[in-house]
Amino acid sequence: MTERAVPATPPAAPPALHVGAAELGVLPALLVRHLPGLSLWAYGSRVAGWRGSRGLEPHSDLDLAVPGQLSDLVLATLRADLEDSDLPWRVDLTSFDALPRAMCELTVCHGRLLPARAVSVPAVVVRVAEGG
Repeated sequence: MTERAVPATPPAAPPALHVGAAELGVLPALLVRHLPGLSLWAYGSRVAGWRGSRGLEPHSDLDLAVPGQLSDLVLATLRADLEDSDLPWRVDLTSFDALPRAMCELTVCHGRLLPARAVSVPAVVVRVAEGG
């Protein structure tokens, strides 16, 4: 696989992430345990203003892209822990290397960078109404 360059800085005004405060308490702990010091990119319907989104539903998954190549064991262990967590929706975790080039570019331009040191910053929280 060819490596793709991923910018280290987010757009000037990063979009909000549609994740509730309770979920934001669970997610960073899992990510830091398995991917210490690694920044991730959120993309898809849980990122405010995501192009092509059919709208956010309470069950919409959270799409996360990991820069670089991770071992299958690390990804499998993190995916299992995410599945076993109390998160009310699925987290779809993938490597940038596995995404089509156009999706990588879209993610970098319109996604939300979650810096390793600030994954749990409350400023990225947007409450999502439960139900219909």
